[in-house]
Amino acid sequence: MLATSIMMARRVTVGASSLVFAVMMLAPVRVSAQSTPAVLYGCYVPASGTVYRIKADGLPAECRSKNHVQFTWSLQGPPGPQGPAGPAGIQGVAGPSGPIAGRVIVSASGSAQPNQSGTAVALCPAGTKVLGGGFSGPVASVSVNQNEPAGGSATDSGWQVVFVNTSQFVTAITAWAICANAQ
Repeated sequence: MLATSIMMARRVTVGASSLVFAVMMLAPVRVSAQSTPAVLYGCYVPASGTVYRIKADGLPAECRSKNHVQFTWSLQGPPGPQGPAGPAGIQGVAGPSGPIAGRVIVSASGSAQPNQSGTAVALCPAGTKVLGGGFSGPVASVSVNQNEPAGGSATDSGWQVVFVNTSQFVTAITAWAICANAQ
């Protein structure tokens, strides 16, 4: 009977010690912003199985007896090993086009007698397409009828300017085409 009472007392003591330890583990701990995890200190009493905390505000700085065993633990353990790579994500939206490749500006001149029509056509080099264009010349001496891609908007091979010379002298116009590698 006495042995049973002693075993029950030890079970109660161990159970109480476990409960105290669990409460200490769950007790709020002030953790300041630091790169290393907070270290907690405690003491274990081998004779009774009791565990108590030390080295915190309002707690003892050392174990209460030389027979008590000091130990430490932290709220966060060391980092674990790298996990396996996850599955590939879905294809993203296409980004904006990069710089224009093979850009070149070409020009060609055309002239007209007084009161006559003239044409200037700047053709893009083979393998390139026209991106835009325009003309230069004595604007006050001409009437421009067309200033567009060569052959109208249906083609992209160059830039053409059709004009009428309204002056008393022969007049020249230069057509400019901006061409680049394009699909």
